[in-house]
Amino acid sequence: MALDVMEAVLGCPAVRELILVSRGPCWRALSDHPRISVVSDSPRDSMNDALRRGAAACRRESPGTGIAALTGDLPALSSADLAAALAQASLFGSSFVPDAGGEGTTLLTALCASGFNPLYGPGSRLRHSHAGAMELEVPPGSGLRQDVDTLEDLALAQAIGVRRHTSAVLSCAARERTNREFSRASE
Repeated sequence: MALDVMEAVLGCPAVRELILVSRGPCWRALSDHPRISVVSDSPRDSMNDALRRGAAACRRESPGTGIAALTGDLPALSSADLAAALAQASLFGSSFVPDAGGEGTTLLTALCASGFNPLYGPGSRLRHSHAGAMELEVPPGSGLRQDVDTLEDLALAQAIGVRRHTSAVLSCAARERTNREFSRASE
């Protein structure tokens, strides 16, 4: 899913650079990409701490630019959906997109780094709104709103249309499940 999000972000003309925050060693290889920086987080970091690390890196590498934070579990995200949301976000100091369930947040933006205040976690939609971020108008069926926390969420993302990496993993899993069922039936 994260690879699909990464491709959608890099395909969005409004995005200058992607700062990926993770301590996972597999992401280090992306550091060679001209538009990707990888920042390590700490095992003690919450998601909000990790996002603040990313924002600090953005301030160092591209001072004066806006910041947009996305979750990595948006397998149906398209570059067009992201571009439309970022165009709306350019009208507000801070803004966010709620998840499809209506309680969480999938995208948080700030025109300047000092306005970036991540408040992710259960009920983040309400916390971001109370902190003064403007809720962006993104259609309910948008891949930008459909994060994946459960198998039901995954099915909803599939109905929207998951991107190639998630699709490949799901196809492989379906083949493995079919093979296991066939092996059990053959015994």
